[in-house]
Amino acid sequence: MADAYGTITFTKSSDCTLDSAALIDALNSFKWSSDEVSWVLDEEDSRISINSWSPQYPVAIPEFDELIHIKNEDGTWTTHKASDVNEDEIESTYTYTVSPYPLATLSQRLSQHINSGWIEIACVANEKTRYVYFQSLRIHSDGRSSKINTWTGPWVESINEQESYVPSN
Repeated sequence: MADAYGTITFTKSSDCTLDSAALIDALNSFKWSSDEVSWVLDEEDSRISINSWSPQYPVAIPEFDELIHIKNEDGTWTTHKASDVNEDEIESTYTYTVSPYPLATLSQRLSQHINSGWIEIACVANEKTRYVYFQSLRIHSDGRSSKINTWTGPWVESINEQESYVPSN
């Protein structure tokens, strides 16, 4: 089985001021790769980064488990909202459908820790010669946000998505 390995970067605008500890806590409430990386602060240079040199299936646009598909004893499958299923209901056979967090959610949860300027999280990865992808998430202190999601290669349908969010304050 092939795996997609890559990297995740964090950068900020030159005028950015933020509450690093609170932002890191908020960032760590999301899943950024299949191998559960964490965001950390380098005390020497106040740089935020992930604690892995080569995360598996990294993302800059975090996803959540939206649906869970459970195989019943009779071989049929049932689908439930993941938030409605508890551990006792899950037997040994199940799969998930994941969805990206909406930009409004990401903006609300992250922008509150940015006093001025913006932050950007970006990732790039590839799975051998099957596909490559790039993602970018930019969050501004005023709640504006944007994302880029680009995938290409012979094993995927090409994607070139760009989306913006502006809060209605």
